[in-house]
Amino acid sequence: MEKLADNMQYFLDKEKVEINGERVKSRVDYCDIYLKGDTDVGSVIYLIDFTGKFTGGKNVIETWLEEEEAPYDFEILWRFPIGSKIVEVETTMDFEIYKDIISLWAMDGDEVGGYEKIIFELPTSKRDSR
Repeated sequence: MEKLADNMQYFLDKEKVEINGERVKSRVDYCDIYLKGDTDVGSVIYLIDFTGKFTGGKNVIETWLEEEEAPYDFEILWRFPIGSKIVEVETTMDFEIYKDIISLWAMDGDEVGGYEKIIFELPTSKRDSR
């Protein structure tokens, strides 16, 4: 797992990430391999956290990645402060929003990368108990 996490971190370190126009860094906090359904096909999942200066109301996170073909199936989870509302997503990948977490995924051979944008609103409460 450590090699997979280190590999993803290498790519995260190469990408440009901005929150509200300010450059920030993201990090891999968790990586795992799991079986998809009742098959013997595996997939990799990453949990990526980031920090930045948020404002009241809408916030924008933007990433610029090298465009490439996915070398294997993978899923990425972006975790926002508890109670955040994800209001807009621009990406080439498939995605699903679960409250304050967004799951993005690609299958082996899918085109990934390029420009991505997520607009989210912060909760009125500032408590994050994770």
